[in-house]
Amino acid sequence: MLGLLLTGLAIYQFIFTRNYYCSLLIFFGLITNGFQLIPASILMAASPVDKLTDLALLYIVVLLFYRFDTLQNVIRREGVFKWVAAFVIFVLADAFYSCVVLDYSFSGVLKVLRANLFLLSFGVFFIVPTHVLIRVMRTVCAITVVLCVIFLIQIPLKTSFLAAQAAGSEAITHDIEGFGFTRFYNTPVYLTPVFFYYLFVHQFRSKMMQVSVVGILVLTVVAPMHRSYIITLFFVIVLYVLVTQRNKRTMYLSAISVVAYLVSLIDVVSYRINEAFTDLGRTLSGSMVLGQMDYSDNTLTFRIAHLLERFQYIMSLPLGWLFGIGLLGEDTKQANKLPFEVGIFQERYDRVAQIETGDIPWSMLLLQVGLVGAIFYTIVLVMLAKHFYKRKATLYSVAGLLWVTEALLASMLGVEMILIPFRVFMLFIAVIATKASGTIPSIVFPAEPPVQKTNYSSFETIPV
Repeated sequence: MLGLLLTGLAIYQFIFTRNYYCSLLIFFGLITNGFQLIPASILMAASPVDKLTDLALLYIVVLLFYRFDTLQNVIRREGVFKWVAAFVIFVLADAFYSCVVLDYSFSGVLKVLRANLFLLSFGVFFIVPTHVLIRVMRTVCAITVVLCVIFLIQIPLKTSFLAAQAAGSEAITHDIEGFGFTRFYNTPVYLTPVFFYYLFVHQFRSKMMQVSVVGILVLTVVAPMHRSYIITLFFVIVLYVLVTQRNKRTMYLSAISVVAYLVSLIDVVSYRINEAFTDLGRTLSGSMVLGQMDYSDNTLTFRIAHLLERFQYIMSLPLGWLFGIGLLGEDTKQANKLPFEVGIFQERYDRVAQIETGDIPWSMLLLQVGLVGAIFYTIVLVMLAKHFYKRKATLYSVAGLLWVTEALLASMLGVEMILIPFRVFMLFIAVIATKASGTIPSIVFPAEPPVQKTNYSSFETIPV
């Protein structure tokens, strides 16, 4: 009930008091599991819906209905958001196909569809003045740094203080044998973009503060020992420095080299990185036999086998190339009839997971939106990267560009690129970059005094 009350308060503040700042903070709290601090059981007690994200979706739907003209004007004016809207329309067609042709239950289809509807959140963000959006982003970044400190405290105490990134999930831990080190997987939701933000965008007046914050973020990146994530992040940073940072290239590369060397001296880190290269070597050499593979060992070879099995299956279906198996969830009777053998065994269903996966987003995309949908979603992300690159003079674009690049490169290593928090915050940064660059006027309520009017009655320009 508390979550429902907060949602109502956020909608009231947005529409009637125009307190966009508090309203958006509540919204981001809903999609990040209470900023991973407030237990979902408290927020969802006596609530008529299943998840906090359902309340966040209600927030978006109400505000878009209230200012539907904003959504229409943005789609008309800015190319990248046309692509986003077109993908949503494609998924809606997939939902229709799932209900009418495949005869899936409407409630089951809606459970899968709702994550894609968050892509329309950009329409809400365009209503908000630019300076408020920037203020919200700075606050979310500051909250993330605090969450990083809490995350690091967990390790010596061997106790979880943060909730998992997704509501309803557990904060999983794993002990690395021989090192006495416990890995916590409940890293702050927006660790990656916030790391890029403080590294390349925001500069504190105090050098000590800058070094301290970046240092905390670096430790949080390394501490979970996600070997592929560390390597991918390092590669993206080095690539960005080589391509863009001409004046500060030597300084950045020297700092990166020193940090990388110091981190590599830690035995457990060195062990995990060596494991990653060993795994890659075995995959490229083809020395592993898929039929004899231990599916509990989530290697790169396993992930490739997982993807290929599902690709072959959907291509054998009449319209599988277009819509896959439709918008089907793991907890449905139809999922029990799927024939997949490659997957992690789930005790909850007493079988191998057929659809859900914690590491392979392409498998889920192929199954639920088909080959066409997977390519379509990739194009949307590439268009977002292009959108950020064209506005790289606006520093907020840098965080967005590096984040979407990292997500694409690491797409065989984790499902971040299809998660709700990623989709929402990526579009949030895209809206800031668009409005701050001046390529599209800021959208505010008509009652607010405009500085410069345009030919569009729904658009007004305000100072950034």
